[in-house]
Amino acid sequence: MTDRQTQQLDSIKHLRQKIKEQSGNCETVSFTLNQLGILVKDNTFSIRPEKTPSARINTDGSVHDYGSGEHYHDLVSLLYDGFRLYPSIIETVTELSKLLNFDIQTESTRKVSFNQDNANRLKQIREYISKLEKENEIARTPKAKGHDLYWQQLFELIPRWVWEQATWKAHEAFKGLVLWEKVNNTLLLKIYDYDNNLISFKRRFFNGVKWCTAKGTSPNQQCFISDNKQANEPLYILEGHHDLLTALMLNPPDHKPFNFIAIPTAAYKQFNTKELNHLVGRDIFFMVDIDSKETGYQCMKRLSSYREVLDPAKSVKLINLARFLDIEVDKLDFSDTVKLWGERNNAPSLIEFRQKLEDYCLGEV
Repeated sequence: MTDRQTQQLDSIKHLRQKIKEQSGNCETVSFTLNQLGILVKDNTFSIRPEKTPSARINTDGSVHDYGSGEHYHDLVSLLYDGFRLYPSIIETVTELSKLLNFDIQTESTRKVSFNQDNANRLKQIREYISKLEKENEIARTPKAKGHDLYWQQLFELIPRWVWEQATWKAHEAFKGLVLWEKVNNTLLLKIYDYDNNLISFKRRFFNGVKWCTAKGTSPNQQCFISDNKQANEPLYILEGHHDLLTALMLNPPDHKPFNFIAIPTAAYKQFNTKELNHLVGRDIFFMVDIDSKETGYQCMKRLSSYREVLDPAKSVKLINLARFLDIEVDKLDFSDTVKLWGERNNAPSLIEFRQKLEDYCLGEV
């Protein structure tokens, strides 16, 4: 082992010990899991699909899984051995360190998680995705045997009434982006650049809302665009990969397409030239996610202001999703809005939802 490798290993050991010390209580573990999109209630949560959560966080921060009998001594072992959230101990430690706001910006730790050049990494990703595509034989009906987990997770993402009323073309667009990764029992979202080159993928783990990016890639430098560029049709600006997939399915038969741009994260700074070309002369509706820190609002406000400076659109509006539903909540995104609207209607109609949303956006001041 070289001196550099020894230094890297020592750094990871140090960070893991630091994680164990800081997360040696149930409060920190619970908070961290919730940050990762793993729902924790009364210090209990699920590691696998089950009706009643069987994993419990102890006062010292360790976790016991009564369903399997496994005991996880710290967050690293829970996320790596239990959830298989990251492909290696090194990446688990690195990502947890970032989440816990540790200072890991040293040369040694930057080189630990990814020390291959981009070309080799992209080649690995494309070979892996190609292999998955050949293996994927996802049935087209929820009744098909062997795909229960797939459909369970899919209907957590997309309300069933939306899926069933969407066009065949919308289904094909969804399946062109989403694969089932059997080894991890999770959905996998393919990420392409604007030249239709595969550049990364993201995994969504069961009961989670966080999409984990393939290591060694940075796919959040561009948006996802689904737009026919018709000036008389509105364009919706959304944020996040869940909203992207929900929006793809908002296309019922014999109805104009749901045109949208999905920005990857609330940290997206500004539109590039390609993205701006879709905004010219349109009604632009920025769908504002609601959160306690107002990051969703600040993001959409920044993007909408930037747009107006360059080339005033037909109209530019920030849309408060809670007002659309006429509710008061602390947290709400576009996908939540679609789901909640459907739950308050006995026989929700996709066409009716589209019309009410557009009418509300056009009338909002």
